[in-house]
Amino acid sequence: MNMADPRDGLEWAQTVVIENPRWTMEPALEAVQALVQGNLTKERDVKVTFHSEGAFNKLYIVDSDSGPNLIVRVSLPVDPQYKTLSEVATLEFVRLGTSIPVPRVIAFDARPHDGFQFEWILMERMPGQVLQEAWRTLSWDAKITSVKTVAEYLADLNKTRFSAIGNLYQPCHLPATSEDARSEPSSNPSGDKPCVVDRISSLPFFWSYHFEMDVPRGPFTCSRDWLASQLLLHANDAERMLAAAEDEEQVEEAKTLQLIVQRLQQHLEPFFPPQEDSLEEYTLHHDDISSQNLLVDQEGHLTALVDWECVSVVPIYKTAEWPIFLAGPDSEFEYYPDPNNYAKVDGSLDGNDIYQEHVLEYEFTKLRPIFLEHMSKLSPNWVKINEDEILRRKADFEYAVQGCASYMMWPDIQEWLDSMENGDYYNLKVLPYD
Repeated sequence: MNMADPRDGLEWAQTVVIENPRWTMEPALEAVQALVQGNLTKERDVKVTFHSEGAFNKLYIVDSDSGPNLIVRVSLPVDPQYKTLSEVATLEFVRLGTSIPVPRVIAFDARPHDGFQFEWILMERMPGQVLQEAWRTLSWDAKITSVKTVAEYLADLNKTRFSAIGNLYQPCHLPATSEDARSEPSSNPSGDKPCVVDRISSLPFFWSYHFEMDVPRGPFTCSRDWLASQLLLHANDAERMLAAAEDEEQVEEAKTLQLIVQRLQQHLEPFFPPQEDSLEEYTLHHDDISSQNLLVDQEGHLTALVDWECVSVVPIYKTAEWPIFLAGPDSEFEYYPDPNNYAKVDGSLDGNDIYQEHVLEYEFTKLRPIFLEHMSKLSPNWVKINEDEILRRKADFEYAVQGCASYMMWPDIQEWLDSMENGDYYNLKVLPYD
């Protein structure tokens, strides 16, 4: 293994639209088995089997005749050390300081070595079934309960406050190369040794060649610096696009992005004036609460919220958005879709994707007001973001910066900028209470 390359084992493969991470070598199952066994008591025999994989990780099930069942997640070095170290610290912070059920970390290693080439985390395997798989079998009351529970999770997270933007780390585990400037949390609900907020580990900062760019990575003490750094990344994207352009259309695309970035840079300070820096509030925000990351038991009670990698401390205006599993278009149906209006597939409607989609749209349309009502009782500050015009404008700007990464968003951003510069402001980002 080439120890000089911190991202050894990872390559970025170009697809039609985007570059995606890809493994250049596979973790050997025997090596995964050995590292698990080496971190448990010798008297405990385990069996490790491959389970699934996501964008950055391969998941293995660890079964044992004695002791709790575990999982081990082996990760690509997309953000070497920092992504793993932050996830470990965040899991511990949430486990000890909130009511949200998350797995306990048993062991981890954020530095590849000759014994094993990848970063990994060994953790408890939480009980329950993935909500996406269980949804159709749940009663309506159970679905309401699950939505209210998610609101309780979000309200719990929204109570946390920190003094900077970045990711959580345990001070003793921070790499020696990390900057000396670190931010202590102003509230520590766990009552244990506090985590610190340090360098950010999020997709915009490490995706593809962004990892190699020399831009500030935090901790950021104001939104202006955080967004300015991201705009530098997008400006570099435009320069690379222009240099690689092979026809006039590609040149125009690169110039379009360049102009959008320049216009946003010009508006950055008016949206985030220095005199407002001290008024900003920062909280821990899980932005991937999807039905794939929620586990539920047979009675319909949520048993865990998983996937805490790249969960950052962000400004509170960033948190006023639907949990992913509740987001979507409103249903056109006043009542449940009539099964008689849909064709059966192999004698059942289970295989009719249009019917299932319409049912989900109808259910989530009915569930969203229940979520909002519960959230308004649990977290008035979250509701305030939807009503505070200054915070809404900041949320719009942040949304526009994120949208620079998607050419499909460029026309919307341009139209919003045009309207604003002509004195006719409207909100770019649709918030839950709209």
